[in-house]
Amino acid sequence: MEVVSKLIKECGKELAVWNRSSFGYVHEKLAAARKRLEDLQQLNALCSDSERVDEARGEVNVWLEMEEVKWKQRSLVQWLKDGDQNTRFFHSQASQRRKRNMIRSLKDETGVWLEGEERDSLVTNFFKDLFASSLQSG
Repeated sequence: MEVVSKLIKECGKELAVWNRSSFGYVHEKLAAARKRLEDLQQLNALCSDSERVDEARGEVNVWLEMEEVKWKQRSLVQWLKDGDQNTRFFHSQASQRRKRNMIRSLKDETGVWLEGEERDSLVTNFFKDLFASSLQSG
């Protein structure tokens, strides 16, 4: 049993080294990719080299996706650890979900974005009209 434990620890160390070399320092690599993209965009204003700009933009997107995966995995680990317990983590997750699901503005039929009470009355009127027309046709 001691041998298995030792092998698992060694494997963990090797995986940590691999993780750092392959995926580590995502934030720094993302910042460097953004800087390269910014530099290329400034150069592109002087001379047209949109292919290199597109490649740099793709690299930034790859690092953004990797950063997103990193944070999702960390969040999942935290969720598995703390779960639905009445913790600060649970309440912050619920608050973030509430903010993410909130409808802040809606576009009316003329293409104007509405917020606040105007948005609320737009929704109310939409459903009043919908139910009135379904009652008349039904």
